[in-house]
Amino acid sequence: MHLEEQDKEHLIEILSRDVEVFKKHNIMDYSLLLGVTFNPDIPLKDREELMDPSSRVKEYYHDHNFINDLRLKYKNNRNVWVSSKGIFIYYFAVIDYLQAFDKWKKLENRFKTWRHGKKGIKEVSAIDPSPYAARFLNFMKKKVFLLK
Repeated sequence: MHLEEQDKEHLIEILSRDVEVFKKHNIMDYSLLLGVTFNPDIPLKDREELMDPSSRVKEYYHDHNFINDLRLKYKNNRNVWVSSKGIFIYYFAVIDYLQAFDKWKKLENRFKTWRHGKKGIKEVSAIDPSPYAARFLNFMKKKVFLLK
C-alpha cells in the first residue's frame, strides 16, 4: 500500500501502541485487517481528476479546512485515519489476538522450531510476544505501508 510519509508514520505509531498493549499482556499471533476507500465526501466526478497531478480540483480538496473538518468527523473512531491529503480513508484493526503465549504455545514453538530448523524459524508464528511484535511491525513498515 503506497502512502505519503506522514500517513505511514501515523499508522505505524497507532499500530505500535496496540502492539505494546499485546506485549504487556503476553499476546501474540495477531493480524492486521485493512480497508481503504476514497473519501465519500468527494464526488465521484472529482475522484479521477484528483489522481491527475495537473488537476485544479486538488486545490479545493487539499485545503487544510477541508481536511481538518474531515478528521473531526472521524475523531472518535481510533480505527479510522484520513490520509494527509484527505483523498483516502483507511479503516484498520488488529484482529485474531486471543492467543496468549502460554505453555502450549511454548511447546508449539519448540516443536515447530525443531521441525523447521533454524532456517524455518521465520515461518513459526508461535513465538514470544516481544519478537512477534517486532516482526509484525517490521513487516508492516517494509512490506505493507510503502512510501509513494
